[in-house]
Amino acid sequence: MKTLVMFGSKSDANIYEPLKSRLLNEGHEVDFRMISVHRSPELLERELAKVDAQVVIAGAGLAAHLPGVIAAKLLIPVIGIPCAAAVGGLDAYFAISQMPFGIPVLATAPDAYGSAVDLLSRWGRLDLQYTFDSFNIVMERHKRGLPHFQMLLTRAQAIVDRTKIEMKISDRPVENALNICLVDINEQDPEAPMPYGPAARGSDEIRIFVPALSEQAYREAYAGVAVIRRVATVPGGIWTGINNVGNAMLAALQLANAQGAHAAFLTNAKKGYIHA
Repeated sequence: MKTLVMFGSKSDANIYEPLKSRLLNEGHEVDFRMISVHRSPELLERELAKVDAQVVIAGAGLAAHLPGVIAAKLLIPVIGIPCAAAVGGLDAYFAISQMPFGIPVLATAPDAYGSAVDLLSRWGRLDLQYTFDSFNIVMERHKRGLPHFQMLLTRAQAIVDRTKIEMKISDRPVENALNICLVDINEQDPEAPMPYGPAARGSDEIRIFVPALSEQAYREAYAGVAVIRRVATVPGGIWTGINNVGNAMLAALQLANAQGAHAAFLTNAKKGYIHA
């Protein structure tokens, strides 16, 4: 798979060097660029104008704007790796994952470059351009009546209504498919066992996790700490922003967009013409 790897600083070599090695060892074609979104915005603009990769893996620490800026410019999937330069990578994780609807970035846990490589392997095996026919929303059955889960389902339905792609709701991930897993964040015990974690190693399945918070908790700083603690307990996890089931669904469309079937919808969402 043709992969553009882009990082913003030499200080992240402990992440991008083993990342490049793993990608090459698994047969991916790697194009590497080091560009600071803050110090060289014009150079970044020129480089993004000529991208011909199938996917971008971008990493940054601290403010970590690079993955989001790339996602704002391209329709292909962008995987963001938060580099733990400070506070355990909490700042970078939220800078990467908390994107506005329409501009999805799939975030790994801090420093978890292996999760990005694993996602590419699963994506290649699934061949979603031919097999993607429904949004598989996974949530615990007894949580469906909670107000914040009802809100997420309403947002998901808005995308279903526009795309005419079926939505299936289940309490377990579907094998050999792309699953969007809603994860209720327990602020009191964020590391409690989850009903479903990452897909088994070697399986042909993708799981995108969406942290779910109540409206009240969403406004509280302590809830952010609970989210990052939960993220850290899911090895290999791929995440979108808090309550952002819409971006998880858009990321699914990007992964299934090899032939451009969803390009118009993705473009309209990016421009703000579609809301969820």
